[in-house]
Amino acid sequence: MRFVLGSRADRGSRRSSEPRSIESSSLRGRSIVRRILAALPFAIVGMAALSAQEQVPHNQSQPPNDPYSADEAAARMTVPEGFTVDVVASEPDLVNPVAMAIDERGRFWVCESIEYPRTEAGEGRDRIRILEDTDGDGRIDRTKVFADGLNIPSGIALGRGGVWVANAPDLLLLKDTDGDDVADSRETIVTGFGRTDTHELPNSLVWGPDGWLYGLNGVFNYSRVEQSGEVFDFTCAMFRVDPVTHRFELFAEGTSNPWGIAWNEAGEAFLSACVIDHLWHLSPGGYYHRQAGPYPPGTWKIESIVEHRHQMAAYCGIQWLDSPAFPEAYRGRLVMGNIHGNCLNLDAIERWGATYRGRGEPDLLQANDAWFMPVAQQLGPDGALYVLDWYDRYHCYQDARRDPEGIDRLKGRLYRLRHGELRWDSRFDLSQASLERLIDGLGDGNAFIRSTCRRLLIDRPDPDGRLNAALREVIDDRSDSRSVTAQREALWTSISRGDVSSRDRLVALDHPDPVIRMWALRDAIRSDDAEVLRAGLALASDDADPSVRLQGAVTAAGWLERGVIPAEEAFAAMVGALQAAPDDGLTGRLVYAHAARVLDGNDAAFATAARAAWTWPSEHPGREAIERCTDRLLDLPDVSPAAAAATVRGMLDAGADDATLRRATLRLIDRWATETEDEIRAAWREAVGELAIATGARPSLADLALAGRVVRGEAGAVDDLLAAVSETSRPSAERASGLKLAVAADPSRATEWGLAWIRAAAETDEAEFRATSLAQLARLDDPRLGPALIDALPSWPTEERGRIVEMLTGRAAWGAALIDAIEEKRLAAADLNANQVRKLNAVADEALRARISQVWGTLREGRDPAREQVIAQVRRTLTAGIGDPIRGQAVFDRVCAPCHRLYGRGAEVGPDLTGNGRGSFDQLLSNALDPSLVIGASYQATLVETEDGQVVTGLVMQETPDRLVLRTQGDVVVEQPRETILAQRRSELSLMPENLETSLQEQELRDLFALLTLDGPAGEAASSRIPGALEAHARGSDDPDTMRALLGWVLPDFGCREVGEGGMELLTEHAGRRGAIRVHPIDRETPCRIEGKIEVPRGERVVWRLPLSHDPRGDWRVVVRVDGEMVADESIGTATVRDGWLDLQLDLTRWAGQQVDLSIDCTASGWSWEFAYLGRATWKIDGAE
Repeated sequence: MRFVLGSRADRGSRRSSEPRSIESSSLRGRSIVRRILAALPFAIVGMAALSAQEQVPHNQSQPPNDPYSADEAAARMTVPEGFTVDVVASEPDLVNPVAMAIDERGRFWVCESIEYPRTEAGEGRDRIRILEDTDGDGRIDRTKVFADGLNIPSGIALGRGGVWVANAPDLLLLKDTDGDDVADSRETIVTGFGRTDTHELPNSLVWGPDGWLYGLNGVFNYSRVEQSGEVFDFTCAMFRVDPVTHRFELFAEGTSNPWGIAWNEAGEAFLSACVIDHLWHLSPGGYYHRQAGPYPPGTWKIESIVEHRHQMAAYCGIQWLDSPAFPEAYRGRLVMGNIHGNCLNLDAIERWGATYRGRGEPDLLQANDAWFMPVAQQLGPDGALYVLDWYDRYHCYQDARRDPEGIDRLKGRLYRLRHGELRWDSRFDLSQASLERLIDGLGDGNAFIRSTCRRLLIDRPDPDGRLNAALREVIDDRSDSRSVTAQREALWTSISRGDVSSRDRLVALDHPDPVIRMWALRDAIRSDDAEVLRAGLALASDDADPSVRLQGAVTAAGWLERGVIPAEEAFAAMVGALQAAPDDGLTGRLVYAHAARVLDGNDAAFATAARAAWTWPSEHPGREAIERCTDRLLDLPDVSPAAAAATVRGMLDAGADDATLRRATLRLIDRWATETEDEIRAAWREAVGELAIATGARPSLADLALAGRVVRGEAGAVDDLLAAVSETSRPSAERASGLKLAVAADPSRATEWGLAWIRAAAETDEAEFRATSLAQLARLDDPRLGPALIDALPSWPTEERGRIVEMLTGRAAWGAALIDAIEEKRLAAADLNANQVRKLNAVADEALRARISQVWGTLREGRDPAREQVIAQVRRTLTAGIGDPIRGQAVFDRVCAPCHRLYGRGAEVGPDLTGNGRGSFDQLLSNALDPSLVIGASYQATLVETEDGQVVTGLVMQETPDRLVLRTQGDVVVEQPRETILAQRRSELSLMPENLETSLQEQELRDLFALLTLDGPAGEAASSRIPGALEAHARGSDDPDTMRALLGWVLPDFGCREVGEGGMELLTEHAGRRGAIRVHPIDRETPCRIEGKIEVPRGERVVWRLPLSHDPRGDWRVVVRVDGEMVADESIGTATVRDGWLDLQLDLTRWAGQQVDLSIDCTASGWSWEFAYLGRATWKIDGAE
């Protein structure tokens, strides 16, 4: 299907009878009639859009106006005095424009899309059109289709071998090999971009100062690029591609739905983004604030450069106004398209340390037309600003998806915003320009001329070296006659061409312009010349400019990663940059991001370099980066106890403050306390015990010396520690960490202390310590604790008793004591909510279950199958990655805190999660994901209908003959007189919704559960995991119960009765994949069998995928049976497996919708290194119901 090629009667000064030239590769050999008939459906669509205008689209306050002709729309626009808006092109010469580029002849290359919002990949009806003004009147009179068959082409860049087009999932390189302006070659350079959200596709292709091709991707467009063995999983990011090698990289990550990249006079990148803050300065390797979705563990995010906001929040396109055609008051500003605001916003920026601050200024243009959608803005050869307008009544993808027929697919405009009597020069042509002309153009006042000359010089052959010599002459010239702008452009051209020698780098590193020094450092990351390395390292610490120092630190990290400088020199440069860091919100964060990448294996070098930093004041701008790097180092899975202790000892010797030393020492004590391998635990005992005693030599840290004695196992140390814990004058956090250590070191003594403490705690201790102490006592398996807590229960504050009940339902012996108290009328059955009852039922034996049934009746044991599948899926999601409890706190505050409290944060509508509902990992999963499985009487929602027509839903706080008191979501208390209540009923469903998993991204789920599985606040070294929470580190076992838990990482609900050599091991990584199970056949004839029940989903084709691998020195055989029927018998070894893993795919369609028994036999194949490795199983379902 093609577009209508109609008349231009709406063009004002032009007459519809005037001739024009239309050429199209897509139309050759097709009749005009065929083209018109093919286009008719789109004309109907355009008419349908007009009939639907009574509906108010998203993010608009009223139904949009009727569409205007291009000239009418331009006439309605409001611009500052002296500015004029001209129509350059409109429909039918231009329809649904998405992106544009301007070539060296002044022609416009525009991506058009009628496929939007189509999510399916494949050939489409979209195209790239070349627009040209041949008579110099400023309006397009010739169009030609360069390429068609595209599917939402969302970005375009010219040069470096052809025309580069973002056409998800691909980045394409189109070539015109015969010079007829028609693409006859198409190559896929990169693939893997998502199409999950087609208004966030890869976009804004633009050449960077370094010669790489840059682009953007949105937060909800999940992408996975695989290249040369490297995998890039990403959403919101700025990516780049080397046009020569085609190497793909992520330049920076974060923001939201960014659309538009601009480079200022220093070659710094700025982008505009939607929903969140609109203006961002991006630096290489930075991780920025995200609208949604996960951050990698340890991320220290970088924020935007603005505190102000313009109208609405849908930005598209951005341009640095660097043109003599604009008045001085507008030059050096950033202009951004605002789709919802139907305008062009303007921001001024100013330097702030190594970054910038943005300041809002009056709009540059207001369309006064709800259809105006400025998707791209670009300076042209004349210095004017060209604005591409999608022109549609629907701004948002929600409307486009809801009503695709309502999209207007027949309109599109290109405007020129000029100041004064600026004239268009149709004779503009740099395609045949001489070397001298192009070199001279590097100093032009118009950024478009400069960047175009640079691009042409990059592509220009240089057989005699004249070009390279000319560029070198510009860079070396220190006379006043040579503009620094030209020198910067010349350096960028040389960098892009790859023509920078060591001599050139040394000259640039010594240049008086800090921008040239900074860019020389950025380019020098590829160098291994000793003089260049020395000069670059010196700049990191000593340069007067903060941007140069920051780049020096980043380059030093890159050199260390490449192995061309020692770690000591690299970290010295990074710490030097931090020592002089401004408080700009960027320097510390970016140095940390790069330093954290190279910490592993370089702990001693970092510790040495960081020694001086421990004397910096705590408010020093670079101090937090040092602290965060230290935390990352101490948490490295492979850091040795000796190295970790030496790092903290260095902090002590350097004079670090008490708070820093305490946090670091407790971090290592916790590593000892939680280590289960005897040999490794012994190494931690020795290293950490000595360290704690050394740090405790400070009088202010004397408690750490006592902790060190406990770790070392000294006689009487635990008793001394528990005595200190009993001292209520000590800080609560210190006492809590002491109790946690005592429980880990000597459970028996901790139990005796607990029995005595319980009796007096309510009167002598503060609530915070009581809460954390109960969590620690819950780890002690002693039947005496249950009756003691029940006896003390009346003396505890009412709001804290739920924590005790929650604790008591966690063990059968304590639960029996609970029921004793209920039967003796010392407690009421209503003192336990249904979740607690179910928890008790789960740990009870047959006799105790009978007693539970007598008290509470029949529990709903059977689960909703859908929720069971959800829980299984979320379990797999949680085990597929690592969560961050710090980020999880933010998720909790947003999702859970309106009804639940956790360690003092949140409302009290639902149970306080500090001591409720988290007794085990399984209980936590069930409570969070299936809250209505069992609804306790005290947590059932009550619906009240009042006589004035109001319906109130909440939890009953108080009920008397006169009134009913409800606590509603958000912790709002509602008191309702009885006489006003028309109806009252109790819901069978929980007030908590069941769709937690649908309201969060996968990483957000991991982060939330990382928080919820802690027995203390996030970020506290004393916090550890609740029982049953799986940890991602290597461990092994041959115990069936433990093996079932280990299998939960890859095959939830599967078990194994017996395993061969080495037991079953959960490995952090194998052959490039995380979270693998390793087993071995029992003997030559007896396999290791892994078996379980699975629910086969419904679908037209249902495939179960199981990743399998082997020891590099051997092979094995896998046999899979479903309900006893063999469905797979495969050899797993070097002969059959490529790249380390084989994804075994089993078609289980014939069992769709059924529960089946599935067994996996890991069988010997010979008898040499027969280890079997299994990864996480997944489903692939076509036509799912």
